[in-house]
Amino acid sequence: MAKTAAILIIGSEVLSGKVTDENSPYLARELRDLGVDLRRIVPIPDELRVIVEVVRDMAGTQDLVFT
Repeated sequence: MAKTAAILIIGSEVLSGKVTDENSPYLARELRDLGVDLRRIVPIPDELRVIVEVVRDMAGTQDLVFT
């Protein structure tokens, strides 16, 4: 059975456009090569409440969660 994964991009600077997320495309390629089904890539701000909420959601629905 294939594993599922989600990537959580934490950073207000990514959301503001000040920084470009270069890690997600790299990780998506690596996961694909390993046969892992990437289901979500979610950028969120540096807010603890939001981080906790999204990590809990992802952990409940995916086998692997990358932050």
